[in-house]
Amino acid sequence: MRNVKELWRAHQEKKSDIKKRLKEFRLIGGKKPDDLFLELCFCLCTPMSKAERVMQVINSDNKNLLLQGDKVKIAKSLKGFARFHNNKAGYIVEAREKLGLLSKLPKDGLEARSFLMQNFKGLGLKEAAHFLRNIGYKDMAILDRHIINCLYDLKALKSNNKPGSKKQYDKLAEKFKNFSQKTGISLDELDLLFWSSRTGKILK
Repeated sequence: MRNVKELWRAHQEKKSDIKKRLKEFRLIGGKKPDDLFLELCFCLCTPMSKAERVMQVINSDNKNLLLQGDKVKIAKSLKGFARFHNNKAGYIVEAREKLGLLSKLPKDGLEARSFLMQNFKGLGLKEAAHFLRNIGYKDMAILDRHIINCLYDLKALKSNNKPGSKKQYDKLAEKFKNFSQKTGISLDELDLLFWSSRTGKILK
C-alpha cells in the first residue's frame, strides 16, 4: 500500500475477515487461564520467528506438553519452529508457575502491559502488547518491523528504525494512533491489515 487511498481500498476488501478475527480474540479473553496461557506461549515464541511456524507447535494439541512438560521436552518441540528454542522453553516453564496472575491483569491496556513485563520473563513491549491484543484488549500498538515499515511507506513515520527504548516505543505508538484516527480505521484493524499486506494472511 503506497497511499491512504490504497489503504482504504484494502480495508474494504478485508474488513469482514479482520473484524471476524478480532471477535475471536475477544472470545479468547473470556476463557480460562489455561487457554490464555496458550496465547501467552505463542507470544513468547514469536520474536525472531515466523508466526505460522510457531502456530504449528503452540496449539491446543500440545497444551498438555506446555502445561506439564519439562524445559528439555518443550525445547525439543520448539526446535525448528522457533528461534532460540532453549531460551523460549525456559520462559514458558517460568510463565506457567505464574499462571494465576493472568486472571489479575489490569483492565487498562498500558497498565496490563507493564504488569506482564514485570511478571513474565521474555515479554517486551511488543510481545506484551501482542498478547493483550490477542486476548481482546483494544488499541494496543504492536510495533514490529512489518507495522513500522507500513507506517513508513505511508509517510506516517519519517524513519523505519525500530524503537530502542520505551520512550521511543511509546512515541511511535502515539504516531500510529494518530494515523489511525486520521484514516478512520481502528488501530486493531490497521494492525491486521498491515500484517496481511505483508504476509497475505490475517493471522494473529
